[in-house]
Amino acid sequence: MVKFLLIWLFLLSILCFGDKDSILKEIQDFDIEIVNREKEILKIDKEIKSIENQLFIHKKVLEKLSKEQTEKRKTLQNRLKFYNKLQNRRKYLLFFDSSNITEIELKGRFLKKVIDYDFKLLKDYLLSVTKTKGALITQEEIYKTLQKKQNDSQNEKISFEQKRDDKKKLLKSILDSEKLKIKVRKEQDKVSLSINKKTPESKTDNSKNSPFYKKKGSFSLPAKGKVSRWYQILYDKKTNTYDVHKGLTINIPKKSPIFAVYDGKIIYQDYIKGYGNTIIISHGDNYYSLYMHLEEFFKKNGESVVEMEKIGFSGESGNTDSPKLYFEIRYKKEPININSWFKK
Repeated sequence: MVKFLLIWLFLLSILCFGDKDSILKEIQDFDIEIVNREKEILKIDKEIKSIENQLFIHKKVLEKLSKEQTEKRKTLQNRLKFYNKLQNRRKYLLFFDSSNITEIELKGRFLKKVIDYDFKLLKDYLLSVTKTKGALITQEEIYKTLQKKQNDSQNEKISFEQKRDDKKKLLKSILDSEKLKIKVRKEQDKVSLSINKKTPESKTDNSKNSPFYKKKGSFSLPAKGKVSRWYQILYDKKTNTYDVHKGLTINIPKKSPIFAVYDGKIIYQDYIKGYGNTIIISHGDNYYSLYMHLEEFFKKNGESVVEMEKIGFSGESGNTDSPKLYFEIRYKKEPININSWFKK
């Protein structure tokens, strides 16, 4: 409840005091925090796997030590039984029953070897006990470390979910307020215009003869899913503004592969306010394809791609609360109506 009120106070401050704090900037801050929490979770989970492997190896070592200790104890028990029998037969008679000094000496040497052997057995057993105790202490320490890391991971996951919920609440607040919707659309329009700087225009115009243009009508979708919204410009009576959707929106599960629609070169790969993680591919002759709301990139700036090559994973970065791909084709900096560019 407190967090929800804080979000509302933030939104009201934007409406009252202007553009000093951008709504899209606030969404971006949530995205950055969500990504950081996710990275921390992955890091801790990796550490947990490493500790679990240590625990497994140590368990095997402990089992081996315990087995050796059991065997040594059993041997010592058998030796004690032998001494007990020897004691009952009055072992001192071994010397008095001897017929000469040589025989006594031989029996004495034999008994010394027996005693030395038993002493070594006892020493090995005590050493094994010490090692086992040390191994148990080490195992307990490893287990405590594992428990701490598991708690850290759980706390990070709770924090991650809280950040996601906060972002969803912010987006819902925008949808529930006509004034905020107008403001976000204006911000989004400014960002859309700023993308023009990232798509340099060539002086030569070969649009109609371009291999990219000639493929019109036979392109495959950049993601395996159903288009939830096509290119359209709608007038919103409530806000007296135009709801401009100059591309395709494909609702797909998170971490679904995204494909390049045609051969080209990646000229931009980074976060854009409102659009989230974005890839821009140049296809030559002033044609560009844009892929937005991604979670992960597979390629780097400057790298070439071929048609239907995987370039990233879908996500929910930017101005969205569910996994999707927003896709545009631009010619000379302007988004074009691409509803007829794909296979039917």
